[in-house]
Amino acid sequence: MRSPQVHRFVPLAAYALGALILAGILSFLPASPASAHAVVTTTTPAASEVVTDVPEAVHIQFNEKVTPIAAATGVVAPTGERADLADGDLSTDNGTALSIALREDLPDGTYLVSYRVVSDDGHPIAGTFTFSINDTSDIPDSDALSLDGDPTTQAFVYLNRYIGYLGLALALGTGVLLVGCNLRQRALAGKLIATGLAAVAATAMAGIYFQTAYTNGVSLGGVTGEALEAFLLSWVGVGHMLRLLVVLMALPLLRTFIVSETDQPVPMKLGLGAFALALSATWPMTGHAIASGHPVTAISADTLHLAAATAWLGGLIVLLVIVLRYAGPGDHNVVTSWSTWAGYLIATLFAAGVANSFVEIDSITSLFNTSYGQMILAKAAGLSLIVFVAFFSRRVVRKQSGQARTLLRRLIAIEVALALAVLMVVVVLVQTVPARVANYEADQAAVTELSTIVNTDEFTATITLDPGRVGNNSIRILINEADSGDLMPLEEWEASFGQSGDQMRTIRLVELRGGILGGEITLPEEGEWTFAFDITTVDGAQAEGEAVVTPYS
Repeated sequence: MRSPQVHRFVPLAAYALGALILAGILSFLPASPASAHAVVTTTTPAASEVVTDVPEAVHIQFNEKVTPIAAATGVVAPTGERADLADGDLSTDNGTALSIALREDLPDGTYLVSYRVVSDDGHPIAGTFTFSINDTSDIPDSDALSLDGDPTTQAFVYLNRYIGYLGLALALGTGVLLVGCNLRQRALAGKLIATGLAAVAATAMAGIYFQTAYTNGVSLGGVTGEALEAFLLSWVGVGHMLRLLVVLMALPLLRTFIVSETDQPVPMKLGLGAFALALSATWPMTGHAIASGHPVTAISADTLHLAAATAWLGGLIVLLVIVLRYAGPGDHNVVTSWSTWAGYLIATLFAAGVANSFVEIDSITSLFNTSYGQMILAKAAGLSLIVFVAFFSRRVVRKQSGQARTLLRRLIAIEVALALAVLMVVVVLVQTVPARVANYEADQAAVTELSTIVNTDEFTATITLDPGRVGNNSIRILINEADSGDLMPLEEWEASFGQSGDQMRTIRLVELRGGILGGEITLPEEGEWTFAFDITTVDGAQAEGEAVVTPYS
């Protein structure tokens, strides 16, 4: 028999351990917002350079860690075929230098280098530049590069995430009924929670493989050991491992709570709640929220939103399948208590969801002209419909007749069906780039920016056009020191652009901050456009550069 000191120690330790886990999850978050974009500092060969020998590889240096997306990164020969090795080196040196191994027997002419990477903060970055071997030629198309991922891989990613959410719902929903509503079937509740946590753990493990294939744009059979290693070392991979850790650490506490025949003290329940929040946090900390301008706020809101939504769904499923189907003495009190808890969960769900939407959606119009915004509207409509049905369910709960119980089962069945449909929308939503990332859509092959690098002896200039298409564009010119990659504050600058045979047009630029110039231009038609600039740094060093850019149509 345990002593009173042990009985007091167990809930206190549970509470402290749960709080420690939650604090540990939050400690992994960055202390400050992530930078908006990774920037190319140097390339070898240099942009627009004409080399006499076939290089062994193309090297692209970034100012921060990146993860390459293999299917959309490569080199296209003048003939339109791939010039890089199919099984060649596509790696990063310390995460910042991308290397693309080339074939040996390459013809003379101009080569197109296209890269697409995910920066350390989760942003997708894409760009192109050209170099030539011995002589220049027409710039080849990028058709040889696969910009679309494998559909089967994507389907498995969606299915795996859906099962993971259902597992979380079963664990949290049963937990709320057990802890907050005094569910009588404790042994059965324990099995349901164990089943839910098993699904969470299994999908966390399977998700490592599926997400690796999805990120690299390959089939499930195309995943390599190097790709898996890179994923496990990435932020998303760490999130998957943390999810497994939280599940394992919560199991002893859950067993103690479930096998006990007496009501557990408040600290024990708070400890379970802390574990539930920590487990829920492992999803948003590997998604859109981590790359927002306010990661702690976004992840906190997303965690509450996910925890409330899944607990609500899971509770409804348990009520429908077990409580109302095998109703016994005292079960009406469980249903009545759940009705109160459901109100709290719905309020938390909507409040946290609205807060998170403000972070991810930058304007009202983005709700209608982006895929992300449209799915947010569909999700909100579905949730509103569920709440409408729940309103009638709440009224029926007050009645205790057999007819009322039958009606309640039907209403809850409708709620569950609608919630499962909304969950499908959520699974797709979390794989879609948020509206705040310049309307970048995951199902489009075209990029939203066009970047070109110009190298001089002293500086590297990155010229970026957004959206990189015919028409109005924002232009940014980043001037980095060639060796260190540091931004170089400028004293004077001039820039112009035009097409061959036409008079060059002056670009009005302002220094946004040291080493970064910005302005607006209009590209009236397709074709090659030459951009020229002349800069003087605050130290008096001068440099000139020129680049040829072909905008997307």
